[in-house]
Amino acid sequence: MGTALRERPRVVAVQVIGLLALVAIGFVLGGALKSDPPARTPAAVQQRVKELEKDKRTTSAALRRAEGARTRQAKTNRSLRRRVRSDTARIRRFRRALTRARRAR
Repeated sequence: MGTALRERPRVVAVQVIGLLALVAIGFVLGGALKSDPPARTPAAVQQRVKELEKDKRTTSAALRRAEGARTRQAKTNRSLRRRVRSDTARIRRFRRALTRARRAR
């Protein structure tokens, strides 16, 4: 029985500390939710921010278009390389056949 009496102050202390923590969290959240009203910014600054946001959108769109063009160009280059290889092989076969035909005469 003596041990239960000694442990009670610890339990009470933990409960008090927990309650204080909850109160502190409440104050922090209350302050965050309340917060100050947004400060008024000068019209010139707002205009500049809008221009920068528009520039960002147009720049990102231009980058996407450029990336698409780069991809299409790479595909075209691969296609042309394939065609050059096949044409070169066809020319070689034709020359060999021509050489064989000349020798056969």
